[in-house]
Amino acid sequence: MPSTRTIHGLEIRLRPRGAGRLFSAAFLAFWLCGWAAGETFAIWALVKGAIALLTGTPAEPGSGPPEVVPALGVALFLIVWLAFWTFGGIMAMRELLRLTWAEDLLIVHGGQLRVRQSTGPFRKTHEFGREGMRRFGLSHRRDVLTLWTTTGSLELSSLGTLEERREAADLLRSELGVAEAMDEAELPILPDGWEETLTPEGERALVPSTKRRAMQARVASVITLMLLGIAVVIARESPASAQALPFAIVVFTVAALIAWGAVWLARGRMEWVIGSGRITLRRRFGGSLKALFEARALEISVSKDGDGDEWFQLDAVGKAEEPTRAGVVTAQDTRRKILSTMHDPEDPRRLGAWLARATGVPLGDRSTAERSQADVAAMLAQLEQSGRLGKWLAGWAGRAVERKPQ
Repeated sequence: MPSTRTIHGLEIRLRPRGAGRLFSAAFLAFWLCGWAAGETFAIWALVKGAIALLTGTPAEPGSGPPEVVPALGVALFLIVWLAFWTFGGIMAMRELLRLTWAEDLLIVHGGQLRVRQSTGPFRKTHEFGREGMRRFGLSHRRDVLTLWTTTGSLELSSLGTLEERREAADLLRSELGVAEAMDEAELPILPDGWEETLTPEGERALVPSTKRRAMQARVASVITLMLLGIAVVIARESPASAQALPFAIVVFTVAALIAWGAVWLARGRMEWVIGSGRITLRRRFGGSLKALFEARALEISVSKDGDGDEWFQLDAVGKAEEPTRAGVVTAQDTRRKILSTMHDPEDPRRLGAWLARATGVPLGDRSTAERSQADVAAMLAQLEQSGRLGKWLAGWAGRAVERKPQ
């Protein structure tokens, strides 16, 4: 790993490595050629359609003037498709640049860390003081070199080899005097997308990021206005076209649903109120407030979906003291999901540790290999005690577990 000492301090440079990335880059370059053709075709079709609608002239030679309702339906589909297609192309271009023309420069000087991340001609810089640093290490997700601070985490680099990123983490810890593990006496860091706030009643609560929800509300509002405009234009054509009114009703209904989503994002939220020895889930909308669930424990579990992907989930666990729903107690009555992630247990564990430390609620982690082995052993023991058939099943299952590769 290239690391040098200059007048600016210790400099660590991480660049793309490995011959395999060149095959990925070649595929992305080929795909982007097709992406550019599709992008050009969609934009040109929208421009021609808009000109034809505004001027009343045929879109193609030999055809008649466009009908408003079908033309707007096609335009709406193209706009939605083009938004996703453009986003996909931008992500592909970003990945192509990361594979071929990227560099992450980390500079340590005077107890400060300066990070310059370059992707092609685009650069962004972050600066951190020693007092805000918690630890350096590799995240569970893709083994990215990561800095944890008092306010969150930042991915410093996914470039270089795995060994280079590990060496960079060791150098940063040594140079800045940061411990390899976080101090257990400190409150764990909240994962991205969550924040602590004070409710209007003066209580501490954990809520989804208010900035993110505000941005989502603005995007939903813009989409609503666009759809309402299309619905009004289509409705005006209803006297001349039998198809116009049903189509306008469909577009208006979709706009109303998105508008309700925007109102909920702006005025409502689900919040986990932090108490002593308990966590309460409440729904807030404007000035109204409703308690939905109270938990006395937290639990992290792991499961697999139909594709074999691992999902890690943090649940709040309550007590099923009374039967519900016609005398039946269900999982929904005794627990509520707080957060789930695919492949990476880090965020559920960090959020669970934060809540456990803030409330004194016990946290159980059933996602570790040791806990999974203990659960299997307990299940086999119960089978052995259930009778002759159970003993045979326990022996068969135990041999199958032993043969399973670790």
